[in-house]
Parts: sequence; structure tokens; C-alpha cells
Amino acid sequence: MVRTLAAGHAAAARLVAGSPFLAALAGPARDPGGGPADPEGARSQLSFDLAEVIAAAAQPVLVVIDDAHQADPSSLRLLAELGPALRAMPAAVLVTARDGDQAWQGRLDERGALLRSGLVITLPPFTADDVAGLVASPTGAPPAPDLVRVIAERSAGNPLLVTELTRQLSRQGGDAAAARAAVPEPVRVITSARLAELSVPTQSVLKAAAVLGARFRRDVLASVTGVPPGELAGALATGRDARLLEPAGPGEDRFRHELVRDAVYDAIPEADREELHVQAGGLLAALAARGRDVDDAEAAYHLVRAGRPWPGRPPSTPAARATGPAVVRAGDDARRGGRQPDSRAHGLLHRRLEPGPPGRARGLRHPDPPVAAGRRPWPGPRWRSATSCGTRTGRRVSVAHG
Repeated sequence: MVRTLAAGHAAAARLVAGSPFLAALAGPARDPGGGPADPEGARSQLSFDLAEVIAAAAQPVLVVIDDAHQADPSSLRLLAELGPALRAMPAAVLVTARDGDQAWQGRLDERGALLRSGLVITLPPFTADDVAGLVASPTGAPPAPDLVRVIAERSAGNPLLVTELTRQLSRQGGDAAAARAAVPEPVRVITSARLAELSVPTQSVLKAAAVLGARFRRDVLASVTGVPPGELAGALATGRDARLLEPAGPGEDRFRHELVRDAVYDAIPEADREELHVQAGGLLAALAARGRDVDDAEAAYHLVRAGRPWPGRPPSTPAARATGPAVVRAGDDARRGGRQPDSRAHGLLHRRLEPGPPGRARGLRHPDPPVAAGRRPWPGPRWRSATSCGTRTGRRVSVAHG
């Protein structure tokens, strides 16, 4: 900024030449050595000199600073001091940053000073129309409504996630089904970096939560992880502060973005994922059998995932054997209530499963004999698709015909 102003305005250039601090910024990079004897005084003088140079530009000036949460404390204090000096000038400093305390560790005082020095604008998520406009931008053609809906749901309107998902779909082509399964590589990298900023115990809790789903119960998570209540509460609070989680109701949390949850889930080694599904499915099935407030579809989902054959294990596992009753109960409950099946259990309801070759299910039969015999139609098109052999990857179901 100093170089640009000095190069374009004679008055600004004279001010830069007369200030040792500005001259150091505008000149070639060099080893700062031991630094100034009075760093606080030097920063205050630099703030004053910067304001004078901006005023000397004699035209509106916009300074944009991105990812300020990564700046060092001295630079943040300089920004906070510069803000009030610019209020009487045709100038503005636009600063973007994460708003969670986790991103500002060791610099919370500087963050507070920066927030007090100017107007704070919290950006809302993209609306469905915003998402549709971004999806349409590569071709100009209006996108399919179901594609827009899926992208909006998985991204929760986060502009970065919408952009990355749209880019991948535009490069590879794809419809709503592809949008449900896609996890762009940049999202994986960013999510991995965000997790790496957290403690190992917190990472373990978040990974277990990702196995439970985009939305999860804290009591179930506590049982699956075996983490003491106090430590679990602390880990979840850290996840919320890192803007990965948010409260979802009494006793529940959820991932702020389904796409981020999927990136966390996919990064878990498969053996660890299977074991977590075993624990979750067994716990939920036991609770459901005792009449507790548990959705059988949730238990069935985890049991199916846990019951898949694994090298070195017999094909008929306890988890697989427990799947049938849970699935039947889920189907009966949904049929009696006239409900559509939960999307995470789509393709699993109303069938008994025994493990077969990877990617296949066998021994399918509807628990209602007239339906199984074809004398009565399935209640709806989504349920009829359950007559096909299904596999489940991530959060969504893809149907594979055997």
C-alpha cells in the first residue's frame, strides 16, 4: 500500500521519504535485526505516518486486509490505532477474519480493540437465489432446482463451500446425485487444517460425532466415545468456537456445514469408522428395543455400515444379525405414521439385511407379506427404490442393482 501511494502521488512520496518507518516499508525487504528500541512508540508513529500518507493521496483510498486472524499482535494493534484516524478521511480499511475465539488464540485483546475501532458486519449465508446465481455462472443456464437445493443444504449457504462444490461439478459434470456425494479436495484440505488446530482429544470427539451424522445427540456421543461429561462438554464447546459445530436443540449439536461433516467423516480410517458404527448401532438398537426415544432408522443405518464384511472377519457379524429387527421396526413405524423414510436410512428401510459381497445386500424381504409378494404397492416412490440392492456411502444412499 505504501509503495502504491508513494508511486502515484508526489505529496505521499515526500511523506514516505521523510519517515524512517514508512521508508523501511516502501524500500526493499531487509533483515529487521533487533527492531526498534521502543516498539510501542514506533508503532504509534507508524500509525500516524500511515494516516498522513493516506490523507495526502487526495482521493478515496480502499485498503483490503484478508484473514486478519492470522496477523501478529503488533499488526493488529496498528490496525486498531489506524481506524479512528481515518474516520475524517475519504478512506476505508476493509478487514475480513474468522469470528471464533479459537482462531484468535493469544490475540483476544487485539481482536477486541480491532472490533471496537470500526463497524462490524456479520455476513449472512447465501440464499437459495444466491446459490442458483453462482451455480449458473459458468454456463449462464438456469440450474435444476434440485441441484440448487442439494448444494444449499450441504454448504449451508457458506460462500466458499458453495464455490468449491460448484467448481467441482462444473469441471466433472454432475446432477443433484453427484452433488450429494462430492467432497471437493480444497474442502478436505481446509477441514483437515481446521481440525489440526484443535487438540487430539477434541479431534477424536468430532470424528466420532461425524460418524453419528450431521446432527447428533450428546448422550449417544458420550456413550460412543467414553469421554467423561466434563471433557465432552469442553470438546464440543471448542468445536462450536471453531465454527465447526452449533447447538441443534436440547441435548443435541450439529455440524454447521454438512459438507464439512462429510470431509471429517471421509478422513477417518475405514477400520475406525466401522468400529464407531458398531458402537453407535449397538447402543441405538439397544435403546430402541427398550422403547427409548430413538429412531430405529438411525440404529439400522449404523448397523448396516458396521455389518459390512471386513477382511479377516466372518461374514455374519453380531452387528449384521442385529440389523434386521432394527430395520423392520423402522419400516413398521414409518408405515404406521405414513412418513417418508429419513434420507440417511433411504434404501435401508423395509428390508432385512444379511452381509453379502462388498457393495451388495442380500436376503431382502419386506416385513409385510402382501407387499413382499407384490400384492400391495410400496407406499411411495422413495420406498419402492428399497426393493433394489443398496449401498450407502457417506450420508446419502446410492442404489446399486445386483
